[in-house]
Amino acid sequence: MKPLQAKEKILLFAFVITTAVAGGYFYQKFKPLPPIPVFPNYFANTIIEAKTAFVYDFQKDKILFTKHADMPLPIASITKIMTALVALDNLKLEDVITISKRGLEEEGDNGLLLGERWQANDLIKFMLLVSSNDAAYALSEAVPDFINKMNLKALELGFTKTRFDSATGISENDISTAREVAQLLYYAYNSYPEIFNVTAWSEANFVSLSGIEHKNIKNTNPLVAQGHILASKTGMTKVAGGSLVVLLNGDSHIVISALGSSLEGRFSDVSNLAAAALLTK
Repeated sequence: MKPLQAKEKILLFAFVITTAVAGGYFYQKFKPLPPIPVFPNYFANTIIEAKTAFVYDFQKDKILFTKHADMPLPIASITKIMTALVALDNLKLEDVITISKRGLEEEGDNGLLLGERWQANDLIKFMLLVSSNDAAYALSEAVPDFINKMNLKALELGFTKTRFDSATGISENDISTAREVAQLLYYAYNSYPEIFNVTAWSEANFVSLSGIEHKNIKNTNPLVAQGHILASKTGMTKVAGGSLVVLLNGDSHIVISALGSSLEGRFSDVSNLAAAALLTK
């Protein structure tokens, strides 16, 4: 073999060095990646009756669980969250609300009396705690164009699938989604915590301006007795089925909503979802 000339030796050396460097670069760049860490799915075995559900951690801005969360359904008395918001936006806390005959014709009886006078602040709390249709209707009578204001508020909050046809939630045309009712409760609590914190109590006593005592008024949501709840609202009609939305207390504000369940199923649904959500901390 003919000996390499000096120039050829230099070129061969450069080629060897270049090849070695390039090989090292490509190894570094394309070497096998470490395995992706696997995090436990705490919702994997969670079974719920609800047609739609949504679990969201607002502090972490993270969806923890979703089931058809954007499907519109009747929401029954969850509507009263918006009823309270519109009343609070348009009335003074000390305004006087009178219970009318028309209001007492609404479905259900929570002990309100014809002509009974209430301070708006207390009547709103009473309505939310025991889900009183009579109280909801009385509040709607105190604000002109109330239903339209409910729908305008929904648009203001950016809701695209929420519509209201009553202040009570008894209309099948009071509709929303699991995602939007979760956002609604979170907004309501943060806007008026001194009002909505009553929805975390097991029961309360009220005295109207007429001097009538309403003792041991019980929350329609028995889960509040277990703790971990800052705010909640139930709903139940034949058409809507059972519904429930809760805001959990803890390091993060987690909202859980379940729509289209059953009378008892709504509570087991939210309880199961809450148990899984609290494990994600």
